[in-house]
Amino acid sequence: DLATGWVSFFDTKNGTTHTLPLAPAARRILVLREEDALLGGSAWVFPARSSKAAQGHYLDSKTILQGLKNSGGIEELRTHDLRRTFATVAEEMTSYAVVKRLLNHRNLRDVTGRYATVDDARLLEELTRVERGILSECSSALLVLIPLAI
Repeated sequence: DLATGWVSFFDTKNGTTHTLPLAPAARRILVLREEDALLGGSAWVFPARSSKAAQGHYLDSKTILQGLKNSGGIEELRTHDLRRTFATVAEEMTSYAVVKRLLNHRNLRDVTGRYATVDDARLLEELTRVERGILSECSSALLVLIPLAI
């Protein structure tokens, strides 16, 4: 939902719907994609590279992952590697409770999860910090996305 700045993931591994705020640069990317679609570009966030693709968009994240590997010269890369890297960066920058909520982790044996809560405003603030930390590794992306996203 670009209007409110939230994204929901349905039927997650732990059986719950996971709703997160869109960090500013991620939201900016989606807004740019939407504007491009209105100007006659692709209506998809991840459009197919070939005009011959019947669906017009990627159906499988493995193809996107292979493109990342090729463009980055990376031999081994799995989707879970990206999740693990995000979690590591987030853990270095924010609290355990925030990381747990971002990752949609549920552990009934972890009693701190019952007491430590993260409100939506703080979640967006911390997610924005993590996003900036990641983008700071690519100065061109940071310059293009962050000034416009604030």
